[in-house]
Amino acid sequence: MIRATRNFYVLYLILASLVGSGQEIYYVSGKVTDSKTKEPLAFVNIVINNSQYGGTTDIDGKFRLRSSKPVQKLQLSYVGYLPVSYPVGNKTENLSIQLTRTQIELSEVDILPGINPAHRIIRNAIEHRDQNDPEKLSSFSYTSYDKTIFTAESDTSLNKEFRDTLTMNDRQQILTLAANTPDTLKKDSVKFDSMDIAIKKILNRQYCS
Repeated sequence: MIRATRNFYVLYLILASLVGSGQEIYYVSGKVTDSKTKEPLAFVNIVINNSQYGGTTDIDGKFRLRSSKPVQKLQLSYVGYLPVSYPVGNKTENLSIQLTRTQIELSEVDILPGINPAHRIIRNAIEHRDQNDPEKLSSFSYTSYDKTIFTAESDTSLNKEFRDTLTMNDRQQILTLAANTPDTLKKDSVKFDSMDIAIKKILNRQYCS
């Protein structure tokens, strides 16, 4: 009994596959163009027989669709053109369908200027300037920064004003430093070291005396 049921089920599947494979497929193809310029229209929406099946045209305005039922009518829609319901007769290949442009008129829209939010902020700041004036508050605090800049010539060791501020001991230190410095570095190092010593002397005399 179980074997007979199994054989019947296998036979049913075979028959079902044969029936399915023998189902006829219907094709429809053609090209969609502009009725005035005759230029191809790309990506036009096409629906077959008021169903949920269809497709779109390619970049050249051509299409080729298939259906499990005979194709009786094509519904075409495209932005800027009137929709078309095209009846399909015995000829289903190389159809030539034309769409007509339509003019879309939009209703008038009035755009009026509103209030600039920046003006509201400015008005509020002006109205409360006396209230927010720090000079009129009982107390307030702030942080202040000072900056002092000293400038000096590069070759301060040759300037008489700086030479006069050096003692004999300072000059001796400079000469000793120059004697112990390699020839390739003597010139620059003497200038910069003498400048440091001179500036230190001037600052000590100004702030420590």
